[in-house]
Order: sequence, then C-alpha cells, then structure tokens
Amino acid sequence: MPQSSSNTSTFSIETYDISTKDSLKYMVDKTSINNLLVASFGTITNVSIVPSTFTANRNTMYTFSFVPSHNVVKNGKILVVFPPEI
Repeated sequence: MPQSSSNTSTFSIETYDISTKDSLKYMVDKTSINNLLVASFGTITNVSIVPSTFTANRNTMYTFSFVPSHNVVKNGKILVVFPPEI
C-alpha cells in the first residue's frame, strides 16, 4: 500500500432541537468545514512477529508487537495483512 497523506473532504455539522410536544427534530443550525483534518502516515519501530510454533502444516497463533511513532486514535485500527503463503 503506498504511503500518502491528503486533506479530508467536507464535514457537515448540524444541530437540532427536539420538540417536547411531538418529539420531532427541528434543525437549528448547519455549517460545513473543508480540510478540517489532514490524514498522514506514521512509522512503526521495534517490530516483532513470533509464531507459537515453527512446525509446518500446523495451525499457529502469532504474537505481534511494535511501537508506533504516533498515538493511535480511539477506535482507530491497525491492519495486519498476511502474505498469501501463510
């Protein structure tokens, strides 16, 4: 996967009031913001991948460890892609 960074598209922010009479939502305000966030790649160091067994034709579990150069945001994801031969 190529490394890249780019601006995000437009964020829309809307605020609503919920009527106590009929529980309907009524829009109070609406705005949009461009280029609010610039996503960029980071680096990882101290990478270690250790299988639970080195025996061929056996199921194994892998232990991954690494240190990212940046904080991983709440609900962020780290994707590990195995080579097809594993």
